[in-house]
Amino acid sequence: MNTCKAALRILWSHKLYLFIYMFGLGTLMLVMGSSAITSADGQSGSTASFELVRPRIAVINTDGGKLGEGLSDYLAQTSHILPLSDDAQSLQDAVARNYVDLIVVIPSGYSQDFTSAAAAGERPPTVRTTMSYTSGSGSLAKINVDGYFSQVRTVLRSGQSQELSKAVDVVTKHIEDSPRNTSIDTVKTGDESGKSLANGFGLVMKLSIYPMFTAMTVCVSLLIGIFNTVETRRRLLAAPLKSVFLSVQQLLACLIIGLFCWLCYSVIALALVMPHNPGFSIVDAPSIGLPILTLLIFTLVSIAFGFMLGQFGISTSAANGVAVALGLVLMFTSGAAFDPSAMPDVMVAIGKLTPGWWFSISVDHALGISTASAEGSDVVGWLQSLGVMSAFGIAFLCIALAVGRHRSIHPISQVQKVTRLTEMG
Repeated sequence: MNTCKAALRILWSHKLYLFIYMFGLGTLMLVMGSSAITSADGQSGSTASFELVRPRIAVINTDGGKLGEGLSDYLAQTSHILPLSDDAQSLQDAVARNYVDLIVVIPSGYSQDFTSAAAAGERPPTVRTTMSYTSGSGSLAKINVDGYFSQVRTVLRSGQSQELSKAVDVVTKHIEDSPRNTSIDTVKTGDESGKSLANGFGLVMKLSIYPMFTAMTVCVSLLIGIFNTVETRRRLLAAPLKSVFLSVQQLLACLIIGLFCWLCYSVIALALVMPHNPGFSIVDAPSIGLPILTLLIFTLVSIAFGFMLGQFGISTSAANGVAVALGLVLMFTSGAAFDPSAMPDVMVAIGKLTPGWWFSISVDHALGISTASAEGSDVVGWLQSLGVMSAFGIAFLCIALAVGRHRSIHPISQVQKVTRLTEMG
């Protein structure tokens, strides 16, 4: 086990990479995902109340008739009627300072013109209105103004009342007797709460793609690259141990680091979700456990990818660049950062060629969210996606073994090409 201990010491001497990629980026991803869990409070049957906004309206009745007074009474049932002076300065100040949402000015003689138009079956004249430039409530309130005049005209035309004042009384009494509800209560059922919590937990697990992939790729490739240097390989080959045992011990050190990172991320993710899911009362234990198991398999796939890079003998800086670049590609094409339904077809096609896509799909099938929201939680779909993701890891491992075999068969390619002159005698 000396090789395994030496490998762990090498990784610990380069712990800065682990802290930056795993703990730094991992903390960032957990903070981003925790907001989704917190917003879904996980309490079934919770109630939220929304108060309807009452627009602020000023009615200036220059006509002085019953028609304008009735408009104020009609709008008072659903709006705030504010007093406003009938002068140009007051009107301009009210609009500029956003004091009102809508100003309605009924011109002098409007009642007579309105009655004449209704009797002749013509379209009634319009009143002058001014809406606030910062609120849409004025536009909605204007619909109520038009509705009031339309109802008064309908009463006059229907024969219920030939007098304008009585027609106004009919309309205003009707609106006063109509039931109104100024608040809306929404009740979140247990199923909705569970779906919201599952979405939040699924997002936390999906966002682990970036820190886990970059950390494992950099650390493992760094370790394998150090062991594959010419001087180190010569010392290892001179040891009285078979090369397979040395490789197993190196792989064991990589697995220890990978399991440690997976365990830390999983424990923190559970710590985030369990206060909102006491005793697995909303999202059951299997649905929580399957994404965690999926993350374990993805960690192994990331280790295999790092092992493959290490066998190619790339430098540490190159490994960092590859890990960061591919980590971003995986996160943005896997459906972790964006919903797959909102992604371009090109991104979806690229994502399906990476293990990150199948990692996200596996989490979706485990929790019944996102791409699997229609059919719900599906163990068969989870296993299929998990199998495809595992195939990537097997492919990476096979390529790494093939490259390692080639290096051992052709050791001449590993000899330093620079001839060093030594001084004799």
